[in-house]
Amino acid sequence: MLNRISKFAQKKLKSSFLRGVLVLGSGTMLSQVILILVTPLLTRIYTPEQYGVYAILLAITIPLSVVSCLRYEQAIMLPEDRDSAEYVLFLSLVVALITSFISVVFITVFKEDVLNLANIEAIGNWIYFLPVVVLIQGIYLSFRMWAIRQKDFVLVTKSSLSQTIFQSVLQVSIGVIEKTSVDGLLIGQLVGRIVAMSIISFKTCTNLKCIIFKKKTITLLLAMAKRYKNFPIYVTAGNFMVSVSQQSVVLVVGAFFSAKEAGLYFLTMSILSLPLKFIGSAIGDVYFQKIASEKTGDIAKESTIRLTRALILFSLPIFICLAFVAPQLFGIIFGDNWVESGEYAKILAIMLMFRFVASPLSVSFTVYEKQKMALVWQVVYFIVTISAVLLGAYLDSMELALIFLSVTGTAMYIIMFHLSLNFNGVKIYDLLRPN
Repeated sequence: MLNRISKFAQKKLKSSFLRGVLVLGSGTMLSQVILILVTPLLTRIYTPEQYGVYAILLAITIPLSVVSCLRYEQAIMLPEDRDSAEYVLFLSLVVALITSFISVVFITVFKEDVLNLANIEAIGNWIYFLPVVVLIQGIYLSFRMWAIRQKDFVLVTKSSLSQTIFQSVLQVSIGVIEKTSVDGLLIGQLVGRIVAMSIISFKTCTNLKCIIFKKKTITLLLAMAKRYKNFPIYVTAGNFMVSVSQQSVVLVVGAFFSAKEAGLYFLTMSILSLPLKFIGSAIGDVYFQKIASEKTGDIAKESTIRLTRALILFSLPIFICLAFVAPQLFGIIFGDNWVESGEYAKILAIMLMFRFVASPLSVSFTVYEKQKMALVWQVVYFIVTISAVLLGAYLDSMELALIFLSVTGTAMYIIMFHLSLNFNGVKIYDLLRPN
């Protein structure tokens, strides 16, 4: 099916940008459709408490996975020649191996402290899920960015779709057999990631065999590390802060409230983030490739204007609808135990709408090498998000925590949106002018 979509795109669409969006978007759409169909089953198999334990463990894993390559994988897009790009790819894989080893040592030494702090003592040795995922995700992200550089969007789509299928099947089947355990959620997540990594790396790994045994491999790797040093110095710290600030809500809720509230919040964010995962990430990947290769002249400006208009028109009706009828929808679709998640959704809808619009455009920070400015934004975002959630916890009110989070998050994503437009020479009035 994906090959048919790719062939159709090549024949019917003259724009490489639109072809990439169609292929990546179709795969992302299929993956999210599967998740949408499976989630009502999962919410009737697993309790909010079980979802909460799963969410807390993911909240620790995701920030570590985000920085597993110290963001060198993003630099794969930037070299003009293939050989340099291959060395950056290899560098990214080496860094992923090192960071995963460090995480194993850390977990081994501080296992009990991590379990107690996160309030997830019940998972026991599942804590070693963390370093395994760090390595798997590092390998996956590296090869994924290489595939995007090569415009092999079909391969990227196949890997993400396979991950979703394997994850969903295992989470449902194991949950039906063993309803009282969170194991099904974790096993499904782990196997899904392994499958995605295997598919996307198999086709690309042959390119590295020539690099590994070249005489000057280490020298060239060090040269690439120095050339793109802004990624580990600025981008890694900033992305880690953003990821921690996004996941900190689950951790704080789990620590100061309960696993049940953490599970309710996790479902809310999973559902409200669907539009971003559904099409926003696919558009962002193709947009990244587009402006990275054509960032001079008016091409980047016009691409940014068209993309921004499309994101706004797509997101506005969805989030307005959720703001009014989310509790009723959550109760009908996910079961009576999850109506409260719908109340969370009403509060957070506005913030996630701005996040949906701003996030795909934020690749401009990388393309125009504005890593220092991105780091400033990310530090501020981290501080205000943590402060908002902790203030709600101090006032012993989950509702106030969500309100504070929504207000501060909305303000920060508006700032990101404005900066991304400026990098591409776009003003607000450009979005309003006729074509």
